[in-house]
Amino acid sequence: MKNRQRLKREAAMNLSPRTCCFFTLLTYASVLSEPEKYTLNARSGHKIAINCSATASRKPLLTTWKITTQNINYCILSFRTDTETTFTNCSGHLGWNPGSENSSDLLINPVELKDDGIYICDTSNVNGNYISYNTLNVQVPPTVTLTSDGSSSAVCRASGGKPAANISWHPTCENCITEQQVHPDKTVTVVSTYRAMSDNETLIMCVVSHPTFLEPQNSSIVKVHRTAGMWSPFGLQTALYIWLPIVLCFIIVSSILGFLLYRRPQELRRCYKFTRSQNTSLQKGQQNTEVEEVEPYASYMQKVNTIYCSVSELSP
Repeated sequence: MKNRQRLKREAAMNLSPRTCCFFTLLTYASVLSEPEKYTLNARSGHKIAINCSATASRKPLLTTWKITTQNINYCILSFRTDTETTFTNCSGHLGWNPGSENSSDLLINPVELKDDGIYICDTSNVNGNYISYNTLNVQVPPTVTLTSDGSSSAVCRASGGKPAANISWHPTCENCITEQQVHPDKTVTVVSTYRAMSDNETLIMCVVSHPTFLEPQNSSIVKVHRTAGMWSPFGLQTALYIWLPIVLCFIIVSSILGFLLYRRPQELRRCYKFTRSQNTSLQKGQQNTEVEEVEPYASYMQKVNTIYCSVSELSP
């Protein structure tokens, strides 16, 4: 009985290190299989070397770069160390970095806007495969211009930048209008319009910030002042604030007067008909009265004439 218990304890002691070692290897393998991810920024027209971090502490037997750019162009660049053979179907400005101690590093020279994309380094050796993801963001400096209409407004334009530029004004502008236009190649044009709010001439400056600029770029200085012309931005705004209420009042008053003038002829017609009917009735009454007054007079004259005729007949 005691021997059987001793054998069980020895078996448990022998199993524990093996089990621990097994789980340790699984954990180590899971760490090795976890891809490394990096984000890189490169300026268009310059060069950049992308390090294959998967080979930093391991000597690979085979290194393969799998490249997918923003235009969904896919290419492969591979190198086998034991035979020193290479394969590539990428364009000529993508290749191995000859100046690097690590023969697996990738060199892009020069960087182009179309190189924006994902670069995967896949290495293999006797211990397994190792992968690193590199997201390359190509930055393009914008072209800055400042124009003025010679009076009340100025337009600052940062064209074809990636990412979008940031435009500010000095002195600060509270009523500026800023718009963005995204182009098919993912570059952005930013347009900011400055409108003067003072009658005096003001010196203004457009300030453009961008990741490719070592410091913000200050454009040339222009003069602007508010103009009260009808079709100027300020004049039109003033006209709207001043004349719009007046025009609305005029329309309302005109509508009321038009309604009254439309109704008045109808009322006059009714009044005329009523007055005419009253006059007709009055005239008929007067005629009847005159007839009544004339009939007694006619009878009287008839009697007088009869008497006169009788007297004339009797006289010799």
